[in-house]
Amino acid sequence: MNPNKILIIRLSSIGDIILTTPVVRSLKKGLPDSEIHFLVKEEYKDLLTDNQWIDKIHTWNNQLFKTISELKKEHFDLVIDLHKNLRTFRIKTFLGVNALTFDKQNIPKFLLTKFGINRLSTKHIVERYAEVLKPLNVSLDQEGLDFIVKKEDSIRAEKLLSEGFINQDKFIAIVLGAQHFTKRWLQEYHYLFIEKTGIPVVLLGGKDTCETAHYLAMNLTIPFLDLTGKCSIGVSAGIMKKSLFVLTHDTGLMHIAAALKIPQAVLWGNTIPEFGMYPYRSEYINLEIQGLNCRPCSKIGYNACPQKHFNCMKLLTPQFVFKELKDKQYL
Repeated sequence: MNPNKILIIRLSSIGDIILTTPVVRSLKKGLPDSEIHFLVKEEYKDLLTDNQWIDKIHTWNNQLFKTISELKKEHFDLVIDLHKNLRTFRIKTFLGVNALTFDKQNIPKFLLTKFGINRLSTKHIVERYAEVLKPLNVSLDQEGLDFIVKKEDSIRAEKLLSEGFINQDKFIAIVLGAQHFTKRWLQEYHYLFIEKTGIPVVLLGGKDTCETAHYLAMNLTIPFLDLTGKCSIGVSAGIMKKSLFVLTHDTGLMHIAAALKIPQAVLWGNTIPEFGMYPYRSEYINLEIQGLNCRPCSKIGYNACPQKHFNCMKLLTPQFVFKELKDKQYL
């Protein structure tokens, strides 16, 4: 195969899109004369606008036939589907060109979450994404993830830190958010951990984390800066770059921090690193309770613990986390 024009599809979400960047880069390096296009949801377009390896970005606005009509005008030789759902199947079908499709490992994940039978690949998801490149004789490079912090976002981050009276040389960036409740640490655990470290913190996350941030703001005696719901992904990245390390859940900002090579401590609840979504080619510590027969209970997460006890996070105490970080010289 020697395609002249290639369409890569990954519609969402933040972390999943960032995880495709080594494939995009390796593909462009391996086939430098090919034109690389990328189809993504409109709200995630900014994650890729500065990516030097992409020639053109197309956006998805839940209008199937309009999107297909626009894509057909490009006359692609090949589609690389790194999402693999019903929408991408329909896009591939209507475009009617050769396609290479990522294996999501849905059956092994189902067997593990429902029956405790582990048939998962041991490869990171980036390496599994890259398997689609084999028919093109393109190999994955070893350079990690791509994410560029824009100059204006860096300036905004520095301004927020300065206005918040946070010492820019010594603070912890704490990502409070995660898409599902069962991925999130208890808010009182955040409070106890922060107080125990005695180190200033910057709180990051979307509007859905403002309640937890408010709880912390009402109780903390340690200097803090609450930026939840107040800054973009790019500015959040600029904040994280200034931090000692990032304390985060299994979420999109974790992958952005990995792209920027920022040390991380990752809190794992109902999901597990073995799903292949841990920080890629970056320094990190996994913080998790191993050996629970109910974990993982889902490949994504729930709004409440199915077993009602939430031991995957309740047993992950602030004392345990503090000791792990102390032992690994993060604190």
